[in-house]
Amino acid sequence: MIPGGDQKLGAALDKIVAGADVAATFAGVGAELQKIADSQIKPKLK
Repeated sequence: MIPGGDQKLGAALDKIVAGADVAATFAGVGAELQKIADSQIKPKLK
């Protein structure tokens, strides 16, 4: 579970419904979720 991940995915889906490019939108949200995972989750796994 990524903090706020559900909200970020929901916002991405809203953009796609509004006509945004699917691949570009999910690439952007994927990168954002990875940053969150790297900064907030990985340090706790060590």
